[in-house]
Amino acid sequence: MKKKEVLDYVEYTLKYAEYKCGTSEDAKDISQEVLLEMLVAIEKGQKISSPKAWISSVVNNKYMDILRRKYKRREVYYDVAYEEITYNDDILDKMIDSQEYVQVRKRIAYLTKIYREVIIRYYFNRQSIKAIAEDLRIPQNTVKSRLDVGRKHIRKGMDMSERKYVKQSMEPDDLWLSINGRCGSNGEPCNIIGSGDKIIMNILILAYDKPLDISEISERIGIPCAYLEPIIKELVDAQLMNKIQNKVYTDFIIYSVEDMYKSYELENIYAQEIYAEVIDIINRHFQNIDKYIVNSLSEYQKNVLLSYFAIKTLTTSMYRIRDDLAGHIRFEDYPDRPNQGKWYATGYHYPAGFDYENEIGKSYIISGESYNQYDSKNRDGHIGVLEFETKLGYTRRYWRKLISKEHDDCVKEFLKIMYLCGMGDEKSLFDKYGMVIESKALKNIDSLEASGFLSKDKKVNVPILTEKQFKNVRKCITSCENELKGKYGHIYREIYMNNYISVPKHIQSIPEYLKYMQQVNLPMMIILKAKENGKIFEGAEYNLPAVVIVEK
Repeated sequence: MKKKEVLDYVEYTLKYAEYKCGTSEDAKDISQEVLLEMLVAIEKGQKISSPKAWISSVVNNKYMDILRRKYKRREVYYDVAYEEITYNDDILDKMIDSQEYVQVRKRIAYLTKIYREVIIRYYFNRQSIKAIAEDLRIPQNTVKSRLDVGRKHIRKGMDMSERKYVKQSMEPDDLWLSINGRCGSNGEPCNIIGSGDKIIMNILILAYDKPLDISEISERIGIPCAYLEPIIKELVDAQLMNKIQNKVYTDFIIYSVEDMYKSYELENIYAQEIYAEVIDIINRHFQNIDKYIVNSLSEYQKNVLLSYFAIKTLTTSMYRIRDDLAGHIRFEDYPDRPNQGKWYATGYHYPAGFDYENEIGKSYIISGESYNQYDSKNRDGHIGVLEFETKLGYTRRYWRKLISKEHDDCVKEFLKIMYLCGMGDEKSLFDKYGMVIESKALKNIDSLEASGFLSKDKKVNVPILTEKQFKNVRKCITSCENELKGKYGHIYREIYMNNYISVPKHIQSIPEYLKYMQQVNLPMMIILKAKENGKIFEGAEYNLPAVVIVEK
């Protein structure tokens, strides 16, 4: 009998196994083992004159093994007794290299480490049970058990009907991360996922709904375990994933596109109804800012300050309603993270091929408020920048053009140039803050002019306030927030209640406030409708970033 003739007996083997076992699951396992052993026997040179009789005999023996296991009797391995395998005739090498065993080698790649390492040591490196046990410092019975489990996983995986590939293996989705709080000193966790690594994104997506072991993730994403294990360890160490026993899961909330726009139509209706009255309230409170401060600003700077004022008052007045619903968590109570980080993460899941350019809410997205502060050399002062990035005015995308480094470095270079153009010279910058402007940032300074941060004659178009002046601005912001919350709190509450997101039960670390969808469209809907109708920023057809620089 030749190896190619084995395929002629696949149907007979399965039917006979089903007759003996009574269950298709056991029959599949047995039939695969029998056909595999038939190939091995032929490879060894054994003559099989009556294939059906040979198959029936081996199936009977395999079935008896199953019965023994069910009744907890000693397990007998048919024709594969552990230390009896010899390698003198290089049969294993032929098997491993043959076309029939390509799938076997692939299945080994999808085993988790504890099973993969003993399979490789035993079958590929030809180590004995005793040697493997000594090297790994585990009992010999544990080695045997892992070999057994590993073989079962390989056999089960050979059945293509049981393959668990999902769309992520062929069409990876996108997962974008944001945080509430403070990154670690090395940019964690944003530096891990911010590079746009599709593998990381889809590991986190797959392990969100329920905990999975690494072999399950490997199966579904179509990448061998050996490549995933260090990535998953990094995600666990960064606290983006958590581990329970031998399984891992994504440990932060993930919003779907449907979640992001649950209240879109409702918000649009309310924005149309209230935008004029809301902007009148904002303008009235903005006019209460100390006249000395406002009169010292150029027209451009006034509009930039008004942009920050409007966005800050609208978003914060809404967040205060959310705090009423879910409870407020002080920054001091945020969990401690690696490298002095202190944050909660949120993910935004977009399907493969998502049309970002035509996203319905693209114009209404507001980044979380960012604040970066740098202390003076003597620790007796500081300089900082507060900003939102919106459709009304982009900030970070222009700052990144200054220097190709991490976000904090780009912000620092931006502040250095603002200081140089609006507050002093390079010597005073160094004397006070110990900072020197990088030559690359100076070469790319035109990006700040093109984006409106600097005028053509290098005058600063961003308001630069003293700490005392900014306290006056914040007092007016708080007053405006209180009025907006009191007048429109019922609308905010309806939107948030409609935006409540259910999260998988196994994730216990997500604070209640994050279950009320953060990305609301109402604030920018109001501002853009007001601008369109001449209620705010009339004639200001230029980049209007919501940015304030504060120096003490």
